[in-house]
Amino acid sequence: MDETYDKYIIPNNIVRSHELLHLIQGIVEDLRELHSMGIIHQNLKLQNVLIVEYNNKTYTRISDIRVIKDHTHLETLKWRAREQMFGEETKETDLFSLGYFIYFCLTRKEDLFAENLFGRDYNVVEEKKFVNALQNYSKAFNLCAQLLNSNPKTRPQASMVLHHPLFWDVSKKILFLSVSSDRLEVRCLPQISR
Repeated sequence: MDETYDKYIIPNNIVRSHELLHLIQGIVEDLRELHSMGIIHQNLKLQNVLIVEYNNKTYTRISDIRVIKDHTHLETLKWRAREQMFGEETKETDLFSLGYFIYFCLTRKEDLFAENLFGRDYNVVEEKKFVNALQNYSKAFNLCAQLLNSNPKTRPQASMVLHHPLFWDVSKKILFLSVSSDRLEVRCLPQISR
């Protein structure tokens, strides 16, 4: 099976599951690899992510790496970062698109900034985003807010995104809680004994 992300995720109703986060993590890994080689994708969107099954496992792969800058397709315009509107292309623009990608995959809402393209561009430039659909999913809300930041220099790099708690497995979450509760206990004990 080789399908694009939009044709696989939506019909199969994969929502906020371990499988969905695994597939998103594969996209982040691909971006990290591209960026480490100095390559900017420039066109990350649902239609440019392939779903591949190999040895009974499902993987994602980024496709359609742009050589020529061409932002004439409306679907592409919807995913562009603020700085792209002013002609700037950096790896941080890919990270903005990644934030949009994660937001869409977890909410199925495309209207992150507005329902029409003009309103969307205006709100991107004015730094107005509507990530409210993720408020009850705090780790995803936090990551998307960072990736969609209007200042490209503050967006976390793909290598840092891979370490975000959104992608932690159960054992890592338990380890974090164990270590942090031990540290909290050590800090609080001297104050309690006074």
